[in-house]
Amino acid sequence: MMKITFSKNCDSSVLKVEGRLAGPWVDELGKTWHSVAPAPMGSHLVLDLCEVTYVDSEGRKLLEEMHQAGVDLIGDGIMTNYLIERIKHGRNRHTSRDQYGNGNDDRDANLSKA
Repeated sequence: MMKITFSKNCDSSVLKVEGRLAGPWVDELGKTWHSVAPAPMGSHLVLDLCEVTYVDSEGRKLLEEMHQAGVDLIGDGIMTNYLIERIKHGRNRHTSRDQYGNGNDDRDANLSKA
């Protein structure tokens, strides 16, 4: 489940996302973003990911698209900040291999703070 809240002040608009950014919720965030994207001149859009607990590969693609369109991504926690930094620096998905050749990639990121 996911919750999206939109708020606006004089110099920015904020989309706050809570829960899991996965499956059908990715499309829902995309629709919401496009409905609020035509912001007035001088303001910018911030995507608050502080309460996001999980992002799947489609969610990550949407976050990359939003960042490329000028949306500011903010987050809280080690994994959320890691994901945001990878998106901001345009790094491709990371894959590491253990001693047995099993891949471990970060396409889907569990962002739980626990």
